[in-house]
Amino acid sequence: MWVWGVLQLGTRVHFVSRTTVAEYSPPLWGALVATTSSTIAAIIAGGLITYILVRNMQMTAAEDRRLFSAPVRWLLGTTLLIALDIIRDHGVAVPYSFFEPLWFAFITGEACASLQRDAVSFRHLPAASSKIWYGVLASAMGISFLWWYREAHYAYCDYMLGYPDFGQFARRIINTSEGRGLLLEAEHLPMFWDHFNPGLLLLVPLWKIWPSAELFIVLQACCLSGSAGIVFAIARRMGASLRQSAGWSIVYLTLPHVGQLNLSCGYGWHPVTIALPFMFATLYFLLVRSWWLALLACVVACSFKESVVFIFAMSSGVVFLATIWPSRLTLPTQCSEGLKTRGALFTFITLFGVFVLITRFAGFSGFQATRFAHLGASLVEIVTSPVTQPGPFWSQLLRMRCLIFALCLFVPIGLTNLWHGRVFIFMLLPSLAILCQMNELHATSIGFQYTTTLTPLLMLSAIVAGSSDHHQASLRRACAASVTLCVFLGATPFSQLTLDDVYAASYVDDSGNCLTLERIDGSMGNEAIDAAIDMVNKKDSRVLATPRIAAHLLNVQHLESINQFSKRLPTLDSNEQSELLEFDWIIADYYERFHQDGETIQNVLEQARANGFETVYSRAGVFVMKRPSFGS
Repeated sequence: MWVWGVLQLGTRVHFVSRTTVAEYSPPLWGALVATTSSTIAAIIAGGLITYILVRNMQMTAAEDRRLFSAPVRWLLGTTLLIALDIIRDHGVAVPYSFFEPLWFAFITGEACASLQRDAVSFRHLPAASSKIWYGVLASAMGISFLWWYREAHYAYCDYMLGYPDFGQFARRIINTSEGRGLLLEAEHLPMFWDHFNPGLLLLVPLWKIWPSAELFIVLQACCLSGSAGIVFAIARRMGASLRQSAGWSIVYLTLPHVGQLNLSCGYGWHPVTIALPFMFATLYFLLVRSWWLALLACVVACSFKESVVFIFAMSSGVVFLATIWPSRLTLPTQCSEGLKTRGALFTFITLFGVFVLITRFAGFSGFQATRFAHLGASLVEIVTSPVTQPGPFWSQLLRMRCLIFALCLFVPIGLTNLWHGRVFIFMLLPSLAILCQMNELHATSIGFQYTTTLTPLLMLSAIVAGSSDHHQASLRRACAASVTLCVFLGATPFSQLTLDDVYAASYVDDSGNCLTLERIDGSMGNEAIDAAIDMVNKKDSRVLATPRIAAHLLNVQHLESINQFSKRLPTLDSNEQSELLEFDWIIADYYERFHQDGETIQNVLEQARANGFETVYSRAGVFVMKRPSFGS
């Protein structure tokens, strides 16, 4: 039944961007038409589970042996998936949902957690070979790095990474390096137009050494994979063995939302990813009581996004409450020396004050406030909305999408683990509530960068739970649940595709036909875009481009994307003609639909012609227009 459930779920595609499910085979009997590779993998996994269950029975006392042992009883939960398909097969319209793979991962994790401790033994390994787990860690990190680099590299070459976020944050670094303004994305925008990230200054020297978009792709892969090494160190500090610590690192690497951070629904690299290893480092230095190193790591992490400041502030507040209310909020013994400090209240007040100042005076304050317009127009109204606006607040928070989002984060860690480490979950609940209140689709998607700051506390809560039972059951639970769910919702070599809806909607003609394959590397459309970029990609150029082309024009003097330029040039809103005359070149892929429609592009092209722009290149739907009286 477990193998059947894997194959049946494998015939579906789970789109993490919109949390929708597509079924490409009949209910119940679809497992029979699963691909050969999926069938072989499922049968091997099922055989391994059977071996483990038999081994578990052999390790159980004779008087307690029975067919329906605890692991078997858990695995019987797979019958729920089969029952739903039987109902569908009889014509009842039961919608497919994310709850099915979540349930499947949950019961798989609990079944593994309920095994006898010695059901799977590693005692046959010589004592000296315990260092093999360092090799396992290094191999897992290396494979993850290569996969995530390859994934982003090909997405970039196929014009699948957009100007926001990949290009916009890169422009701040490049403009600083070229002397066009300190961390300015454009001369007409404030320093922190949408996010607070002074830490980008640390990347300016790297850009001078390696002035290529590949730099950001490599940085993203390094930060995502390299954090596994710090997870290993944290687990060791919490009393885990080398094998168990390597296991916790693998849990981190297979968390579905961690893999999804690499492409981030087509937005690509985001500075908050660089904050991730520094957040883990902060926790580690606190555990080993290296206060100054912890402070340094905290400051660096906070410098890459304002949400890091907020989550550290909330964490300090919970630690302070644990010092005055230990009967309700108890910090684990292993953490009490490093985290339960007298400075918790001071840290909370300082960080929360910094966060308030940032949100009040940074350039993005007005922009971000619009995402909470349903709760109020000011910061005070938004903060007090649970009491003053209970209807809009709770209706938004209690949406089914928000529940699925939370479960996608919690189930891979192990729900039981989270209960034992719940003090750390309290630290991230305010951030989770804020994401659920944002009027943005991707805020409640594991496929976007917002989940980055939640990851360290999720991992710490699971590792703390493991320290209470020698890491055995908790590690098995988390590892089984994370790997299982990663098959359906993750972004690893063994995961199913989860961004097909984003790709399919990226390039579409007026008849609704998908043209994405005509933009991948080696296609005629890809070559047409390459030729168009070569015409305008000069340091002194001022270019208006569609977003995914703009991501390849990072080094020009002035760059804007067609879908955002009218909003980002407020001083020119009253005169549409002068807006376009700000640019020397307009380069547009008419079929690109990344946060724009054909009508928007057509209107820009028509306005450009009316203002005297000359079409100097046109091929495969790609247009290059030159400003009147501009040089050859």
